[in-house]
Amino acid sequence: PVWLREQTPLRAQRFREDLAALVRRSDPNIVFIRLHAQFSAPDLHELLQSITYDRTVVVDTSGGDEASVLAGMTTDGRRAVRRARARMETAGGEVVEETGLDAPAFHEYYAVLEATALRDGFRPHPEHVYTDLLAALGPDHARLFGVRVAGRLVCWDLVLVNDRRACAYYGASSSDARAVLGPDALDFAIAVI
Repeated sequence: PVWLREQTPLRAQRFREDLAALVRRSDPNIVFIRLHAQFSAPDLHELLQSITYDRTVVVDTSGGDEASVLAGMTTDGRRAVRRARARMETAGGEVVEETGLDAPAFHEYYAVLEATALRDGFRPHPEHVYTDLLAALGPDHARLFGVRVAGRLVCWDLVLVNDRRACAYYGASSSDARAVLGPDALDFAIAVI
């Protein structure tokens, strides 16, 4: 927003209320608004991250089945998916959806994120940031998928869904996931779902 008068906590709150009402009238499927706020308030959440992606891949899933999604991929992409699926099958890996986990159950996911951060040189947010996101958006808008090998979580993606679009917003993978090519298998399985 551009403030024509001095911004105060009360004016900012009124602005957010008016903006939320306008957005709800315009598109009731929108579940959050990202904006800069000068003052903290109970209806605001801290920024999740300022650089959200290191790369963007758009996958056309309009065909709705494995064959059509594979057909829309490059030759290298199809080869990577087939190799990952074969490696997963050999290792007994499986893609699971675990949407709706409570905060204590998410701790297993966070441990994989911490291992990823240590390996890749970044610092994850505190665990509550992720569990708050899951709780705030709910299972219709925040879905959690993982790869388990012998029952142990090795990689995961948190997928945000809005209307008919989805984005793998956060993810993590252990070194064990790389051994079974879990991230490739997981990304393909999510695209088909």
